[in-house]
Amino acid sequence: MLRLRRYKASKPSRIPVLAWGIPFVPLRRQPWRLDWFPTCQLEVKRAPSRAGSPQTEPARKMKLPIFIADAFTATAFRGNPAAVCLLERTLDEDAHQDIAREMNLSETAFVRKLQPTDDFTQSSRFGLRWFTPEAEFPLCGHATLASAAVLFQKRKNTNSTLTFVTMSGELKARR
Repeated sequence: MLRLRRYKASKPSRIPVLAWGIPFVPLRRQPWRLDWFPTCQLEVKRAPSRAGSPQTEPARKMKLPIFIADAFTATAFRGNPAAVCLLERTLDEDAHQDIAREMNLSETAFVRKLQPTDDFTQSSRFGLRWFTPEAEFPLCGHATLASAAVLFQKRKNTNSTLTFVTMSGELKARR
């Protein structure tokens, strides 16, 4: 027969104790900083092209900076979250979908340079695509705002207006 007892400490404690003698420690929230974005680095290994193809090349690794930003709020873990992935070069459709599925947020935005010579800090025009964990999405407002916030705040883009070229047309975001 198993008997449950409340844990008794020899000295009075200010920490409440649950059954089985496990102390209950409440989590404390840290103050929110507006410039804080959690980031992670993913390494994507491209599969080599088919044998005999003129574009045969060895598999390469590419580091992808991914930011998670909460739109429409100034408080952490509130608002509408979106993942923002900055692409140095294009990815295939499956890679976009796999990353969006891994992020498991309502939308993941993929910001890419339109020209190889473009820079995330100097350019004012970027390509933008949105993916849900299931499919590509034609338009997403909060992920667009999150993308602009990442470029302005984390990449220190010097322009006052950014233009995103999307499948739904051009979208502009002002600082």
